[in-house]
Amino acid sequence: AEKTLKQETCIRRTGENSSRNTSNSPQCPRRSSRKGGTLVKPKTRAELALVAATFVWGATFPIVKIGMEFVSPVLMVAIRFVVATVVLLLFFHRQIFPIPRAAIIKGGILSLFLFLGFVAQNIGLTVTTASKSAFITGMMVIFVPLLQFVIERRLPKIGNIAGVVIV
Repeated sequence: AEKTLKQETCIRRTGENSSRNTSNSPQCPRRSSRKGGTLVKPKTRAELALVAATFVWGATFPIVKIGMEFVSPVLMVAIRFVVATVVLLLFFHRQIFPIPRAAIIKGGILSLFLFLGFVAQNIGLTVTTASKSAFITGMMVIFVPLLQFVIERRLPKIGNIAGVVIV
């Protein structure tokens, strides 16, 4: 049986008849120029992004601890929130606006609790080490499902339980 043009142009992707180099055709995505290599898979890219985010998150504890020598816990959080707001507005202003009024009210309430949580954490950083603070913050993975059970009287899902066991 003869193959269609589309099948022929993408043969290399499927591993069949790899002697034909047709990966430059418009029907097939372009592959890496490395010999036999492929572009980074989406799952690998997502995992690398998580590792990078974890690294940045962990690095903020000693940075904030050092910064707390110069400013109060409340001012430190205010500075962080203002910087984050400016950066987000610069890069995502078209996606953010217009904001519905209900979202502004609900977001304001949530941001108040987030602000208070950051202030409490920064006050804690004044009396303990950055590594202990990061450890306690990381323990929220365990505390949240337990609090869900206590407050909502609802058992955590199997994924939450698996996460707690892994931690």
